[in-house]
Amino acid sequence: MLCLEDLPDGNPDLSPGSPDLRAVVDALLRMREALTPSPIPDAPQMADVDGSIL
Repeated sequence: MLCLEDLPDGNPDLSPGSPDLRAVVDALLRMREALTPSPIPDAPQMADVDGSIL
C-alpha cells in the first residue's frame, strides 16, 4: 500500500492533469521495481489477508 499522507507537502493532488500525478506514478513504478520479487518471501498475499478489499 502507498502511504501518501506522510509527504512533507501534504497529500498529492490526484485530479486529472495535476502535476502531482507524475510523481505518484513514478513512486509506484520505483516501488514495483524495488519490491518485486518481495523482499519478505514469507509475507502473505494481500488477497489472502483480506480479499474483500480487492
